[in-house]
Amino acid sequence: MTGPGSRATVDWGVGNYERTARLLLPAAQVLVDAAALRAGERVLDLGSGTGNAALLAAAVTGAPVTAVAPSHRLLSVAAATAQKLGLSLLCKVGEA
Repeated sequence: MTGPGSRATVDWGVGNYERTARLLLPAAQVLVDAAALRAGERVLDLGSGTGNAALLAAAVTGAPVTAVAPSHRLLSVAAATAQKLGLSLLCKVGEA
């Protein structure tokens, strides 16, 4: 239970969010396409989770992308994928 001035938190790192992220990948592609990113542009992905949009943006821009999410575990998935793909992704734990 939460009281005045406190808030409930969700631990996005619990469970198999990777499955959900795979289902959301087409939406991330639509978002990145709509942003019409150009080479070298800086991108900040808030609530990045496993990094769908951040990774797509890094591939388009060729520049480092900053991914922010509250889950260490999901950011580690994003970082591992970036490394595997040779993309520059800066992962920061935080909330927006």
